[in-house]
Amino acid sequence: MLPPPNFPDMVHVANGCFISSFVYLARFHAAYPAERTDTAAIVLPNADGSFKPHTVAIVSWGGTWWARDEFYGLADLRTPSSRPLNLAGVASRLDGIFRARAARQLAAGHRREPDRAPAGAEGTRWRLEQIQAAQQLLPVESEIIWYRSQGEALPFLFFRTSNQGSFAIYDPAIGSAQAVAEEKDAHRIVAAVAVRLGYPADPQRKVPEPVIAGQPKGSSPRAGAARREDPVLQPSPA
Repeated sequence: MLPPPNFPDMVHVANGCFISSFVYLARFHAAYPAERTDTAAIVLPNADGSFKPHTVAIVSWGGTWWARDEFYGLADLRTPSSRPLNLAGVASRLDGIFRARAARQLAAGHRREPDRAPAGAEGTRWRLEQIQAAQQLLPVESEIIWYRSQGEALPFLFFRTSNQGSFAIYDPAIGSAQAVAEEKDAHRIVAAVAVRLGYPADPQRKVPEPVIAGQPKGSSPRAGAARREDPVLQPSPA
């Protein structure tokens, strides 16, 4: 049986694995509404040897589960889609597949370094360019939210991922964070999430922190949570 369609991205955005997976699943579900879709947040090695959380799309196809990565493409997980996925097993299988594909790319002279934001004004322009490119890819409405941290105005991209209060915030320097909140004000949500990602708010612009599911109001971020590529993600909408 042929594999599911890959639906390659028109463009790639920095640290955009969740963006790519979200866009892919929207296209896949539109074409094959009877199939099941999800995302998986797994930890995989980067080209520089570091390990960071990474998001892949998961779809059912021909009675089995498949994974789709923005750079490495499709992988048969060899698990019946009638069974729930074990993320540890997914990570283990994809690690082997993606390492082999990365080795082939390196042997062919293709090396992709991790995305890093330039400093100062150049970094702000770079962030905005990446965010505007992501906006063109997304199948849902999105909003650019500006946030001041340590004297800099930084753009973030805010968009809703479902009708149940879940949202995602894209920061080109880190990746995408997804969570659920009763708060409706996008500016307040971005301010709260930005602090947890390691961007302290300027004192004159500090806003009360909304309650976000998974972390009580006023609590501190978990150790190691700041500046990671993709915090644990909720499933994308079907």
